[in-house]
Amino acid sequence: MAEREVKPWYREPWPWIIMGSIGTVVVGVFVTLGFAISSDDGLVAKDYYARGININKTLALEQRSEALGLGAVLTVLPNDTVQVVLQSKSRKTKFMPPPIMRFHIMHPRFAEMDKEATLTLEKDGTYSGRFAMPTEGKWEVYLEGEDWRLPILGVETPITIIRWKSLDVPVTDG
Repeated sequence: MAEREVKPWYREPWPWIIMGSIGTVVVGVFVTLGFAISSDDGLVAKDYYARGININKTLALEQRSEALGLGAVLTVLPNDTVQVVLQSKSRKTKFMPPPIMRFHIMHPRFAEMDKEATLTLEKDGTYSGRFAMPTEGKWEVYLEGEDWRLPILGVETPITIIRWKSLDVPVTDG
């Protein structure tokens, strides 16, 4: 039988392979921790508590638009004009169209891309105003009056016409 030469532990490869793999994991943990501490993901708002309180107000406005039976036909013309025909199907609640309406378009992830415009009521019952729609992406659109808010979710741009709640409102091509 041949005798095997016994080397000291530090001359064997296996202890170094095991310690090297553990050392690599430890270094990876510290690198990841450094990235987590130094970077800002931008998804958490600084005023998250105030926004949380406003959620109930927003829900109340949306419930009001539902009670009014509000629906809209939104038309975006090539000259950056937005036209909205607003209609109430509720027979229980009397709806008086406000003289102005706010038009919000919000990105679901990046708040800095949100835009807003004021639409004014014309003599023919159509709201209109100037607004440059984003060229692409998925957006949340809200029409808002004094005491109601009408959500139109998941709008993809470019858009021409959005029919919401399938209203029987005639749409002209401008």
